Amino acid sequence: MMKKNRISEIIFEDGGPATLKLEYNADDLISKMYVNAIIFREFSYVDNRLSAMSAFDEMGNFTEETTFSFNDGHYLSTSGTTYDFKVDNQNQLLTYFNETFAYTSNSGVHKYLKLQPALYILEDITFIALYFGNNEWIDYSVSATNYDLNNTRDDNNNIVNISLSNSEDDIPIATWTISL
Repeated sequence: MMKKNRISEIIFEDGGPATLKLEYNADDLISKMYVNAIIFREFSYVDNRLSAMSAFDEMGNFTEETTFSFNDGHYLSTSGTTYDFKVDNQNQLLTYFNETFAYTSNSGVHKYLKLQPALYILEDITFIALYFGNNEWIDYSVSATNYDLNNTRDDNNNIVNISLSNSEDDIPIATWTISL
């Protein structure tokens, strides 16, 4: 059996450590998310497109269902919490409400990963999204503010460091180090 390139766990350090674990369905799509071993989100799909999400509170109790429509790469929630985002043909995030993302044709951090819109509806999407691109993420804007991303590659052409800065002053706002 061929091993699949999946994200199985994400550990967040901001605001105290939290572990996000992912489960996948037979179509290799994220079906459930757990935070610190408690159910957090559950996803449903129609024709491999995200169609619904069930949300749960910190005790694992169901709180809300959000349904989605999909048209030409555009996901829009039709009930529940409001979501509005667009993806390209690789499922890379292009817009998220008033935020826009741009990519080069160069390989990104996860060049072989099957990208999944279920990851784009996590809180703090702006900084999480960069980890889920097949191509190199180079530009980000929100409202009227533009940001640049500077990527550092190793000798094998893998991105090992990303720095986000305001386009006006080029002072780094955040830096990520990617371990291989």
